[in-house]
Amino acid sequence: MTRSIPQSLRRLGAGTVLLLAALQAQASLYTLSGSIDRTFSPISSVDHKQYLNKPLSGSFELDSSRVDASLDEQLLALDAFSFSLIGQTFSGGAADGFSAVYNFGVLVGLRGEANGYPKFELSENDPRDGGRRFSLFDDVKYLSGSYRIESGNTPVSEPASLGLGLAALGALAWSRRQRRALPRQG
Repeated sequence: MTRSIPQSLRRLGAGTVLLLAALQAQASLYTLSGSIDRTFSPISSVDHKQYLNKPLSGSFELDSSRVDASLDEQLLALDAFSFSLIGQTFSGGAADGFSAVYNFGVLVGLRGEANGYPKFELSENDPRDGGRRFSLFDDVKYLSGSYRIESGNTPVSEPASLGLGLAALGALAWSRRQRRALPRQG
């Protein structure tokens, strides 16, 4: 004898699957900070030392559910970012050239560059310093420093996860309403 699964339970199961998918599709928010510790200018009349100790600040979003801990190096495009340094702001999304660098599932730094003027770069392992470095340079000055990343495990809802969550709640509510409408046997 074959028993079929009641329609209301199938709807409940579908709603639960949608809700779980929505919870997994979330990005984490990270902050980035640092300061300029080196300056240089090929032009002697430029006061490049005024930039020493100026702060780098910013934040970025990243869907860390895509991290594969078995890889010795993995690059994941940042979902969104905004970095500020000496009055310049560099911001963008996944197509704008910055990636998070993971080694065996551990975030070791950021890599990439913002094209434009002045040019801004981040590296996760500068061979000269062995650490996370940033640089900003144009025709008259070169500024660099170290940076650190603070994990902000606060999930940031993505539009897709919001849609999935609303669909899941709708499916669950509809399933409940249908169940109440069924005549009771007994």
